Amino acid sequence: MEALTQGQKRIIETSVSIIGSHGLKALTTSRLAKALRVTEPALYRHFQGKSEMLSAILGNLAESLRSLIVVSEKTPGSAFDRIESLYRGYLTMLAQSPGLSTALFSDEQFEGHPKLAAKVASILDLLHAAVTRHIENGMREGQVRTDVTASEAAWAIIGTMRLAITRWRLAKCRPDLVTQGIKALKLTQLLLTSTQPRFASSTKGGHYVAQNP
Repeated sequence: MEALTQGQKRIIETSVSIIGSHGLKALTTSRLAKALRVTEPALYRHFQGKSEMLSAILGNLAESLRSLIVVSEKTPGSAFDRIESLYRGYLTMLAQSPGLSTALFSDEQFEGHPKLAAKVASILDLLHAAVTRHIENGMREGQVRTDVTASEAAWAIIGTMRLAITRWRLAKCRPDLVTQGIKALKLTQLLLTSTQPRFASSTKGGHYVAQNP
């Protein structure tokens, strides 16, 4: 990703603010130009249009995520300590800029925009790959149950993150996203480290059959 100019950074920051306050559809060149106190033609000297602005926003988000992944990999302790480091950093970033979560999870807005949809998918894949690596390390160290795959466990963790973000957005960014997200992560951690019998998909006599991991 090419380095952004100061003008582009200012446009992106203002765009994220508008998205966070009014939603993705509210991001128009006229509203953005008014917020920046410039003319609409001036915006086109930095970006060709709204799609290019959104692409830059998602690109910035991906770069920030890569930095958080590096930090998590250097975090001492267990696999879940490293996952919590990544989880906490990611949620903190979104809590500080609510518009980022709107841009990332407004799936319907990217219909007809395959390049933007691909960027969103690549961010989720990047997050999934990082969590999967941490889970794999945890399995090797005997910290994570092995009757599920590392990939499945990673999706379970990311699912709790998305649920926490969705609930937070619907509640107008209340209560604290990081606190609620970490609570959800701790619950998932209990499930992934539990040695209690699990239930097989097959049944016997109309009842699920418990199997030990």
